[in-house]
Amino acid sequence: MDLENNTLTISITNPEVRYEYDYVAKGVIFFLPIDTAGRALVTAQNVTYTLTFAFEEYTKDDLNYLLIVDTKLKMAPQSMTIRYENLFDDEIFNDRFALKMNANWKAVLDSFQAVYFDSYAQGYGNVFNKFLEEVPLSDLFDG
Repeated sequence: MDLENNTLTISITNPEVRYEYDYVAKGVIFFLPIDTAGRALVTAQNVTYTLTFAFEEYTKDDLNYLLIVDTKLKMAPQSMTIRYENLFDDEIFNDRFALKMNANWKAVLDSFQAVYFDSYAQGYGNVFNKFLEEVPLSDLFDG
């Protein structure tokens, strides 16, 4: 907790995180039309999540409280594998696509980071704010 800069940073490391989901894809990839659905699996190893909360102090009923005004979430895996089943009709092409995605997993993660993790960060900030609006600052740090 950095009270001078009004931030709190929390890091959590997990040895493995798996995202399993169903997908539906319609569109064009590599000039090839696709209209498919299937299962996908993204597995990340040694993942460190870093949450940074920025807060402001406010007074209510003569007590000081904290309010989260911004939350950032970063995901830093050591490695990641990505596999979409049935994405292409040709299994060899599907396998090659998976190899290319896995070889470039950092770029893939970067492209998804802004889309997904901003909304996850907002959710974590909302949950933390529910706690902070009930607990005065003096109770958080023993006066």
